[in-house]
This record gives sequence, C-alpha cells and structure tokens, in this order.
Amino acid sequence: SNMSYFNKGIVAVGILLLGCLEALGETFVNIPKTTHVLSLERVDFKFKWVASDGSIRNENNGVDTLVEVAATTGVSETAHMIGSKIVGNMLRYAPDSYFEALANNGRVGFFLQAEGSTVYPEYVHLKDRPECAGRCNDDCSDTCIDDTRKYDLLPGIGGVRATCVDDNLLCNSSDPYGSTYNVLNHEFAHTYHQYGLPEVIQIQISIAYQNAYALGIWDTDSKAMANDLEYFAEASTVFFNTNNHGNFSGGMNSCGRPSGFCQNEAEARDWLNFADNDIYNILVEVYTGNRPMLPGDLAVCTTVN
Repeated sequence: SNMSYFNKGIVAVGILLLGCLEALGETFVNIPKTTHVLSLERVDFKFKWVASDGSIRNENNGVDTLVEVAATTGVSETAHMIGSKIVGNMLRYAPDSYFEALANNGRVGFFLQAEGSTVYPEYVHLKDRPECAGRCNDDCSDTCIDDTRKYDLLPGIGGVRATCVDDNLLCNSSDPYGSTYNVLNHEFAHTYHQYGLPEVIQIQISIAYQNAYALGIWDTDSKAMANDLEYFAEASTVFFNTNNHGNFSGGMNSCGRPSGFCQNEAEARDWLNFADNDIYNILVEVYTGNRPMLPGDLAVCTTVN
C-alpha cells in the first residue's frame, strides 16, 4: 500500500539524517541552514510561513523575513493553520529586530502523536531506541527529558524548533492536556527566548526570575519557577491567557483567586503587572513593543476563522 511505502520512506530518511547528524556532531542542532538542506525537500513535511505582521503564507518568496512553520504530512490543514496563527499572534506586535532574529535562527514544527518531535531532524538524536524501551538510565538517558519521560512522547519541545502535537492544537479528545493548556504558546516562548531575544533581554529575564524566586512571588516548587526559561514560558502563556492548567504556573494564571483562573487576557495581564511587575514589563516589550493594550486574540483552544 501507499502507507507502507511512505513509512519505509520515513525510515530511510531517518537513517540518512542520522548519518548526517553523527558526522556533524551536536552542533548540528544550532545550524539552521544545514537543517533546511536536510528537511526542506522531504515529502514527509509541508510548510507554512509566518510574516512579521502575523499573516500566514503558503509560499516563501525568498525575499521577506518569514518564520518556517512545518508539519508532517499527516497533520491536518486545520491544525497547521491553528499553530501558524498562534505563532503569528505571538509575534505580530514584537519588535522587528526580535522577529528577524527568531526567523533566522528558530522555527516551528507540528507532528502526530505516533510520530513525536523526533520526526524532525533537529531532534532525531533524541529518538527512542529498541534497547531503551521503558528505560531512562545510563546509556538511554539521552532518549529522556528526565527520569521517566521519553522525548518521543512529549506533547512538545521548545528548542531551536518549537514543536507541538496536533491533538493539542486541535483541542480534541486526544489532547494530552484535556483542553486546559496551549502547549505551542509555551514551547514557542522557549524558542523566542533562546533564539529571538537579545542577550540584554535574556539577562533581564534571569534577574526577574531570581527576584521572583527570592521574594516567593510564585510557588517556588512549581514548574514556572524551575528556571528562568520555564518562568518566561509560563508567564507568556498567562500574558496570552492560554493556561488553565492546574499548578504549572505557581499561581501566575490564578489572578489571585484561591481556586480558578484568570477570566480573560486583560485581567491576566493586569494581574501579572500587579504581582510581578518585572516580568510583566519584559513581556509587554517583547510581545507588544510596549503597547500592552494590543490583544493576543489567542485561547487555550485557538480557532481559525
């Protein structure tokens, strides 16, 4: 059947890419041009492109600075559009220089649950191996993000290519977060942080994190307070009001309610401004160019018209 042929093709591509990766070493992950040579012409990926005004294109004209938003061929057009909109709405009011840095250094990719993030060449070196099934210790630690979780099974990764599973974009019955959490908003915030923002802003984020931790503004045992990357990514989901998930954010998404969450984006932004002014000011600068009234128009479950 076509399907088995297609799968064999993926395996062949995977082996080919693996060979190239080993030759190049780990630095491969941070060489965008190499990645494009390897991935662009493959039949198993399709592409959209996000412009600095947030608009979504099906072609790259080779002139404008655009963010690559890839999807594997099994990902639906709807999911591909929703994910592209999330990226576009996050960046459409960002300072031009930050957008350009991100577009030149980072990218985005969507996948099916059965594929995992490691379907992308940037992460193929993290792929699970037969001898590592069910193991994260010793020589299998490179297949896991921590003591128990395989990279293959994560709903997204926030490295040089921000990835997200299609089920979360679609908020369907297979969404690992049950329609409570916008994974791409979080993961793409990581990519923007590391590959779009200048070092001076990254330092400001670190200082804001250390200050928030020292003052106990947010629950210091929460995911949001694990490090400055998680702090910025979780605060980003609150800034865009896409986070109604339990206690990841350490109270950032509560708007001060003992139980419950911020009701809308304006309330969420006001709450961050009140409770943690340092991170609020950074978010306003990097996402709105210091125009906090400009809306994100995103949601836990973002839709396209």
